[in-house]
Parts: sequence; structure tokens; C-alpha cells
Amino acid sequence: TVYCLEVWCDEDDEMWRTGDAQLAALATEELNRTGQFGHVTVNDHHVERVAGSHPSSALGTAVAGDAINAKLAQVEGIISVGRAGAHSIHGMAESMAAAKMAADLVLASGQDLTG
Repeated sequence: TVYCLEVWCDEDDEMWRTGDAQLAALATEELNRTGQFGHVTVNDHHVERVAGSHPSSALGTAVAGDAINAKLAQVEGIISVGRAGAHSIHGMAESMAAAKMAADLVLASGQDLTG
């Protein structure tokens, strides 16, 4: 089984300078801590550092998203919520605020979500 973990940091962060074996050990520890995959043993690892890369949406994503949301808004019973794309550079506070906003939208809709 191949596991891929991503760490986003700046080139001047300590994490950027951490050795490959240390990063593999950290990833193994985190996978085991979640318990989602049972006990994970890493037999091999590869670390790829890509300078200057940060998650971002492709050009035109917002326009396409607006068009999709406009169509979904026309369908009764659908509430569109999300976290602004598959990758987000939001911190925990922004992510939690977005989750609360999504929950508030669902509650405000008055839909019965128990069944």
C-alpha cells in the first residue's frame, strides 16, 4: 500500500530542513496515531520538496464554481457547502468558521436531516 502525505511549509521553515528519514518517521507516527490503517510499517519512503509551491485553485475555478452553485440553487432540497476546493490554505480558525457557516446554512434551511 502506498501512502502519500503532504506537508506545506515555507523554505525557511524548520520542517523544510528536516531530513528525509525524520520526515518518514513523522509520517509513520502520524498514520499510526490516527489508527485508521491499523499498524503501519514503512518499508521505503520518498520525499519531494517543491520550492515555492502553495495550494491554489486553477484560473477560472471561481467562475466555474459560481455557475455550478447557481444551477444547484435552482434544485429544491439541495444545499451546497464546501471548503473552497480540494486544497485550501486556510488555517484551523478559518476552516472551523467555514464548517460552522455550512452547518448554519443547513439548519436555516429547515430540512429534516434525521432520516
